[in-house]
Order: sequence, then C-alpha cells, then structure tokens
Amino acid sequence: GTPTAYSIAATVAVAATSDLTGGPKLLVLATDGEPGDCAPRPQAATLEVEGEVTRAFNKGIQTFAISISSGTDIPHMQRVANLGVGLAADTATPAPVYTAESEAELKLAFSTILTDVPRSCVFSLNGRVEADGADRGSVTLAGQALAYGDPDGWTLKQADQVELVGDACARVQAGEDDLDITFPCA
Repeated sequence: GTPTAYSIAATVAVAATSDLTGGPKLLVLATDGEPGDCAPRPQAATLEVEGEVTRAFNKGIQTFAISISSGTDIPHMQRVANLGVGLAADTATPAPVYTAESEAELKLAFSTILTDVPRSCVFSLNGRVEADGADRGSVTLAGQALAYGDPDGWTLKQADQVELVGDACARVQAGEDDLDITFPCA
C-alpha cells in the first residue's frame, strides 16, 4: 500500500516540535495521488490524507502537492493543495497543484514552491551567544560583510538566533542564499 496519511502524521509529529530555522515549516507531498494502507479503502484513504493535511496546517505546517504521475487523482490532489494552505477543499480560487513527470519538472516544482513561500530572516545557530559578545560575530551575505546593529545588517534576536534586517533581509527574501554566520568559540 501507500500509507500517505500515516507518513504525513509522522512527519508532522516531528516538524511540529522542532524549530531549527525559525522560518516557515513546509511539507511537500510528491505522490501519484492514490493513497492507501494495508486494507484497500481508496475513498477512506483519501479522506484520511486530507484530514492529516488539515491537521498539519492547523499546527502551522503548510503542505504543497506535487503530482508525479499522469494517472493522478486530480480532484484529490486539488483538495490536498487547498487544505495545505488553509483554503476550503472546494474553494473557487484553488491553490496550485504542481506536476512533475521528469526530474527537471520535479526540480522546477520544488524551486517554484520555495520561491513562492516567504523566506524568514531569522536563522538558528548551533550554540548560544551571549548578548555582550554578539559584536564579535561575523555575518556575510553573498560575500559581503554585514554590520552588527546596522539597520541593513543583522542583530542577535535571541541567544541562539541571528536576524537579518533591512536590506539584508530583503536580499534573502528575494532569493539570495549565500549566507555565512560565524562566532568565535568561548
């Protein structure tokens, strides 16, 4: 079988308790749209998937649907896409359902999804920085050093998070992803 509902529930259970990036949480469901479980119950299985996607959204996790087969159950995938971004299952203005029947189309679908979702300007650190030592950190964006406390640079949001602000944040939200954050030990 294809235990899609169980897979979504297990993924959401982990993601809902984790906050590694401070940014939005996304679930990308790439499937042929034919969920199942150990017992062949196609109608019940699609309802279970739609229920899990709704529960994920209610926990702050958006779901994006990618159809990976020409035989996909499009009405079901459309309901998943709608519910995944907080719309009614049968809304008049539906959410996009992405299609991918090749590696290139799958890459394009992921790229489009990631481009369309607002990017966070808050980044989690592997460790903690005391506020009085924040200015010893080094943050570079696309090879350009950013200044601590500058309105277009960065701040220490909390002991384990750096926040880019102003122009630096705008550049990340526009797609710049060459970011390096370093703090000295001790």
